[in-house]
Amino acid sequence: MRCYYIETLPEGIGELKELRLLDVTGCKSLKEIPMNLIGRLKKLEELLIGKDSFKEWDVWTSTGIMNASLKEVNSLSQLAVLSLRIPEVECIPRDFVFPRLHKYDIILGNYYSSTGDPVGYPTSTRLFLGGISATSLNANTFEQLFPTVSQIVFKRVVGLKNIILFSGQRKGFLQRLEFVEVDGCEDICTLFPVKLLQALKNIRSVNIESCGSLEEVFELGEGSKEEKELPLLSSLKTLKLSRLLKLKCIWKGPTRHVSLQSVVHLKLFLLAKLTFIFTASLAQSLPQLETLEVSCCDELKYIITEQDDERAIIPEFLSFQKLKTLFISDCDKLEYVFPGSLRVFVFAVVVVVAVGKK
Repeated sequence: MRCYYIETLPEGIGELKELRLLDVTGCKSLKEIPMNLIGRLKKLEELLIGKDSFKEWDVWTSTGIMNASLKEVNSLSQLAVLSLRIPEVECIPRDFVFPRLHKYDIILGNYYSSTGDPVGYPTSTRLFLGGISATSLNANTFEQLFPTVSQIVFKRVVGLKNIILFSGQRKGFLQRLEFVEVDGCEDICTLFPVKLLQALKNIRSVNIESCGSLEEVFELGEGSKEEKELPLLSSLKTLKLSRLLKLKCIWKGPTRHVSLQSVVHLKLFLLAKLTFIFTASLAQSLPQLETLEVSCCDELKYIITEQDDERAIIPEFLSFQKLKTLFISDCDKLEYVFPGSLRVFVFAVVVVVAVGKK
């Protein structure tokens, strides 16, 4: 529906007992959905409200109408596709649980900025949290969503310690996670803790910006037998890190069970405390790397460090078969691009831009 001026959803819609799809994403003036209207649509399979339409759940309106309750959404047993926004997460009932969904685009909080494709019909499973406190969320509310979420975005979430929102969640609860974006979350020290190794198997894109307390991105452990057979981070394609003034390392811990075999783009900007990017053993697992951009990393000494505290076998040569762009700017302490003790083979056209203050 693209009824830009409709303010109240007609009561008569609740009588459409066979209705399968209700789409009000274009109704930007919609402020009233009468209580029990949505709950009467028992055969509803798709409910599309979106980010710009109705947001005022469970409140009395200025015209004396009690608005729809989120519990009505939970009562729709056949609901498979959902898009909605809940600006005030404190109003979510403690016993509310999102239904089992195949596709969804759910926005929680009063801060929202679009990243990537415009929000329309849900094509995947995305959860966006912005401008809220992590402690205001109830774990039970999301127990149906986390095993299926493929994209998760955190913007200005207070009290977020890492990507695990709630302690005690079952193993594999983020098993389908592919895309992670974190921006302006000042309480994070480690984004991916070691106990989240299972979730890293499908991760394809990580974008982190302006997290003032972040010290490391990936905390790595020894791993189980199963994890050793399937290298960690082997699906990662894009990693973007910017404005992380306390970041000391990208990967903390033993990297011998890590493979960057799918990484295509790596972009680093304003990482004030980072001293190196890759160990030599990590660098040899980069056959797909096309772009490496590094700028304003004041303490960076090495792109590839020759030191290996894990006693791994240091390779004699490295091969970057698909490297097209190598951009280095304002990294005043960088000693060299590639170690002299290693033979580095580059097969593609490489653009090197090195600008410093020296």
